[in-house]
Amino acid sequence: MKPITATKTKTDDTNKNINHVLADPVRVNIMEALRGSELTLQELADMLHAEKRLLLYHLRTLIQAGAVTEYTRRHHTSYGIANRPVSDTSHLLYELWAEEIGRHESHARLSL
Repeated sequence: MKPITATKTKTDDTNKNINHVLADPVRVNIMEALRGSELTLQELADMLHAEKRLLLYHLRTLIQAGAVTEYTRRHHTSYGIANRPVSDTSHLLYELWAEEIGRHESHARLSL
C-alpha cells in the first residue's frame, strides 16, 4: 500500500514567499505606505523616517516576491503595490501585521 503524501502546489510556494516577505516590520511599513498610492524612494524615506539604502533593500525583496511593482517614467521611479491576487492567508497575515504595528504605535503615544 502506498503512503498518502501531501502535494506541494504553486499556491503553497506563493504563500510561503509572501509570508516570509511580510515577516519583516520594515516591509510591512512599506506595504502600508504604498497602500494608497505610488511613491518614490525619497517619498518613502521621508514618510517612514528611514534611510533610502535600507528601503531599497526591502523594496527589492518585495519586488522579487511580486508584492510591489517598480514603475519608471522618464527619469522618475516610483513603487506601488502589485496588481495581482494574494491568497486569503497572505492577506490575513498582512492585516495582522498592520494591526500589530498600530497597537505598538498607540502604546508608544500613550507612553509619551
